Amino acid sequence: QLLPISQNQALFSILGTTYGGDGRTTFALPDLRGRVPLHSGSGPGLSTYRLGQKGGLEKTTLTTEQVPSHGHGVNIAEIGKKESAGEPNAIGVLNSSERSSTTLVSEINPQPIDIRQPYQAINYIIAIQGVFPSRN
Repeated sequence: QLLPISQNQALFSILGTTYGGDGRTTFALPDLRGRVPLHSGSGPGLSTYRLGQKGGLEKTTLTTEQVPSHGHGVNIAEIGKKESAGEPNAIGVLNSSERSSTTLVSEINPQPIDIRQPYQAINYIIAIQGVFPSRN
């Protein structure tokens, strides 16, 4: 939501254009539609998030590089061979006497993917009117 600076000077002095606006006549409040709030800053072993930073995706499509390599064992039968009871093989039916085994292995190199939900780093309390907070 864009607010006029002229009517919200105290709040603008705190937020500035962190969340949008032109900084001359308007500034914006955080837009959390489709996002969760995340505290700005960092900690030991954690990523650093600056105030106003947005990130994450609602959904993503995995690429070949993001899928771990894996293998599957399969049994293969010749199509058209007769079953022991005299019935012809149907597609997908294994003939117990005419089958062989193999393993299918993909050649995919796994890579990590970001699974963070959509976020925006903010300060959790925003008052449009009231006592001007201290800056310390």
